[in-house]
Amino acid sequence: MATELKEKIEVGLVESRMVVLVVQVLLGFACRAPFEPGFEKLPPLAQTMKMVSFALLIVTLALLLAIPAYHRIAAGGENTRDCEAILRRFTAAALCPFATALGIDVGLASFVALGASAGVITAVAVTGIAVTCWYAVAYIRRASTPSKSGEDMEQKTEATPIKDKIKQVLTECRIVLPGTQAFLGFQLSAFLTDAFAKLPRPEQLLHLGALGLVALSGIILMTPAAYHRIAEKGNMTPQFLRLASILLLCAMVPFALGICVDFYVVLSKVIHAPGVAFGIATAAFLTFAGLWFAFPMWSRHNEAGRGSGSQTLALPN
Repeated sequence: MATELKEKIEVGLVESRMVVLVVQVLLGFACRAPFEPGFEKLPPLAQTMKMVSFALLIVTLALLLAIPAYHRIAAGGENTRDCEAILRRFTAAALCPFATALGIDVGLASFVALGASAGVITAVAVTGIAVTCWYAVAYIRRASTPSKSGEDMEQKTEATPIKDKIKQVLTECRIVLPGTQAFLGFQLSAFLTDAFAKLPRPEQLLHLGALGLVALSGIILMTPAAYHRIAEKGNMTPQFLRLASILLLCAMVPFALGICVDFYVVLSKVIHAPGVAFGIATAAFLTFAGLWFAFPMWSRHNEAGRGSGSQTLALPN
């Protein structure tokens, strides 16, 4: 028996949040690591690999958080087959850079403790195990199971009840929020390090600005919960749904900016090439903007052009 579309999306959102909860820790540490005394003792190649891991984690986060953005912008909070397909594909795609970043980070830890050879072996082993568990086992199982695509296509796309939309937008806020809270904690701790005191004044101010942007994102993400309790008294209203959807998308803008500004600060500190660091950080921001806003808006416009109905393609009314 095919699982209902609503259940697929709700469970998929929970599953993507599981991945974000792990990514957030590694992303925060990637921001904090270059400020640790031991980081300066690493050889240049190891430091560069840490920055590669940072970049891969940014790609992972961009893919995972593109899911709630697509659901809000392109689907208007409706449970559609396209939305379920995006959720499934983006979650699967995000695991690949995450597996590589995880292997690099664990490999660097092994390198510090046991030496270069052990570090390389550990990195390859961890990445291989992750890919096997996350991809190989799943695809082998899928290949051995009769296709049920016909059943999936037969599922009707019905209007999503307001209570389900509100539950899902709050779940999506909980997907984005862990990234802000972990990143914010590591950002704050960096101010107390000797390495931060040695940064040029502009980089110090940029880090402070990034901290403010991430803090602003966290404040905006927590606003729907406070508003729902105080203004709406917990009632499920269309006004609250629209407000929560708008606030979720608004919060993602300073979050992306904060990550990219700190990525520039850290990268510039490590590679000592501000121009290159700026170019890479700009590319990271364009990745966020493309996946979180440009792609959903393009999908919305494309669906509207095919006459699929505007009621499922805009922010909830």
